[in-house]
Amino acid sequence: MHEIMYLNEEKVIPEKYKTNKREDGIWYLDNGASNHMTGEKGYFSELNESIKGMVKFGDGSCVSIGGKGSILFEGKNGEQRLLTDIYYIPMLKSNILSLGQATEYGCDVRMRADYLTLRDPNGCLLAKVTRSPNRLYKIALKIGKPTCLHSRIDEEPWKWHARLGHISFKTLNSMHAQEMVRGMPKITSQKLLCESCKPILQSKAYRLYNPTTRRVVVYGFSPC
Repeated sequence: MHEIMYLNEEKVIPEKYKTNKREDGIWYLDNGASNHMTGEKGYFSELNESIKGMVKFGDGSCVSIGGKGSILFEGKNGEQRLLTDIYYIPMLKSNILSLGQATEYGCDVRMRADYLTLRDPNGCLLAKVTRSPNRLYKIALKIGKPTCLHSRIDEEPWKWHARLGHISFKTLNSMHAQEMVRGMPKITSQKLLCESCKPILQSKAYRLYNPTTRRVVVYGFSPC
């Protein structure tokens, strides 16, 4: 069964986001767009193609929606971040990140005289983008690939990550500091995303380890 969506992106004019073929991986940060969108199917690490529908742009054009999913980005230092709720628009020849959608997720967006900054909910700088002469903000982003747990299982942090149900490395380190698990060493943070963690991130759920029952419980939640 398909989920039908109808999007009205009246403030988005696709023609102004012309991307040079040599500028692969360029994304436009747009405060007029309501949703993240891309026409590159190969970017998605997860794509739900049962989501269909139409999107209407500000130039009057209407194009089909091919799905909705997540894209894994990789930073300059190898750290990875998963961006969810991105629409796949096959006819779209550019990549658009909605600043409005980013702020809904708790990100902080600030526009200065000639540049824009984007910070995550924890205040970490995600991007600093200089405004182009045509008043657009564009940035080159590298698409990442989740690490295969089997190739890292001999490494102590990944071993404990798998053993305790794929809870975050930050939580593992906190558990070590509080001596909640006997024999657990100090866990260093990892920049890569485990492939097995993608379904948990996509389903908007989180895991907690109960030291009394020695079980990992998965908690789900619905956004307000």
